[in-house]
Amino acid sequence: MKILKTCFANLALLLGFFVSITLAEKTLLNSKYRELCNGIYSKSESGGSLNPAIYINWTQPWDQENEIEVLIFRWKDIKQIGKSKENGERVYLCDYDAAYTDHFCEPEQIGFYIWNATSAKTVHSQIVSSYPTNIVYSINHSGYYCIWTHSLKNKPYQALVNWQNAYGNLPASQYPRLPLSGGITIAYSVVLALWMFFRFQYKNSIVPIQGVLLFFFCFSCTTQALTSIVLDTKNLRDRTGFTWISEFIVSVIFSLEKVLDFVLLLIFSWGYTRYSPKITERLMKQHGLPLGILFLSLFSVKFFGISIQSIHLGLWYGAFLIIAVSSSLVLLYQSLIYFPSTLQAMMEKRFTLLHGNYKVLRISAAMTMVLNTVFGLVAFAFCARTNHSSSSKIWKFRWFFMDGWMDALHLICLSLLAFLWRPSPRNLELDPHGLNYPDFDPRLEEELHLIQEDINLT
Repeated sequence: MKILKTCFANLALLLGFFVSITLAEKTLLNSKYRELCNGIYSKSESGGSLNPAIYINWTQPWDQENEIEVLIFRWKDIKQIGKSKENGERVYLCDYDAAYTDHFCEPEQIGFYIWNATSAKTVHSQIVSSYPTNIVYSINHSGYYCIWTHSLKNKPYQALVNWQNAYGNLPASQYPRLPLSGGITIAYSVVLALWMFFRFQYKNSIVPIQGVLLFFFCFSCTTQALTSIVLDTKNLRDRTGFTWISEFIVSVIFSLEKVLDFVLLLIFSWGYTRYSPKITERLMKQHGLPLGILFLSLFSVKFFGISIQSIHLGLWYGAFLIIAVSSSLVLLYQSLIYFPSTLQAMMEKRFTLLHGNYKVLRISAAMTMVLNTVFGLVAFAFCARTNHSSSSKIWKFRWFFMDGWMDALHLICLSLLAFLWRPSPRNLELDPHGLNYPDFDPRLEEELHLIQEDINLT
């Protein structure tokens, strides 16, 4: 109970921190933040009834003497903007040196962006002066688009940018989450339907562990369904207080789901096939800290992942992700340590079917450990590379390597458990009695082994 109270107290602090960050995540252009880039889908690729476009609406009271140059372009045409000096430095604005020393532009162009109007097909330039008009830039091709602005008179300005996709309001970098979440929900539903069929067929011999797995299937299916509903709501409506609450709830459920996975794995590695009061005590004593850290870090990863566009996630997100992956690796390693002694005990008790299942489970735990390491390193590398050049190439799929892979891996692992412990005529062999070996403390077992060696030597 103390661990749960601590977790929820820390969640409250994290939520306040997250809200302050996500509320500041506005697509605003002003005299301080003059550049803004984002991915956007074309109507032909994503579908939908709206016309995809970039809308720039001026919001700050306008100085009649002010003049703003706005440059909108697809990042692939960045080479058509600016000129390079002999030392490799890139010049984007026409100033005195660019006009008279380097001859990159004409003297009457001083103060304006330098770009090749003949070869830059997606570049749109517009001067906004005394009575500003809103700008609409239509999107015909999916891509990573940027908006550059600057004031020719060095006066303050501000504009709100709306990246309107054809399918709705969900950011382009988050849009692939919607079909994937729906697909995983369908996959869980299919597995659950098959599981219930076999459960009804062999209902007279169902064992407790199969009831636990049924709970996990229902819980995971509900989690994915809620995630789909939240994403669909964000897509159809603008951001509201309900959206923030929904994202918080989904993040808590997501982290709880993954923590329960590791709890189940640890219980399996100890050899338990039914509940015992010793399980809770042992979990809290030996693994309470890594489980609590895992819960908080996974909550952070999920909440940031679905609240902020993935192309804007930086090293702070990577830090939470590394903590989550590290704590999961600790738990996986500890479970792998327990498996050999449990397998030996099952071999001695001649639990053949259970021994085979546990061997497969140990291999899958080792593979999960490898996959966690690989995806964790890849995600951290993506977080470290936050420049526009890299974001323009990975904005469509970066979200999957940040946290989407966790849902896919969870589905695979849970489906494997469903296959190994599926209801069958051999149900009773999956929950044998008399396996008292896991009740021993591993340290006590090591001491007993050393004592036995001393006896043999004498």
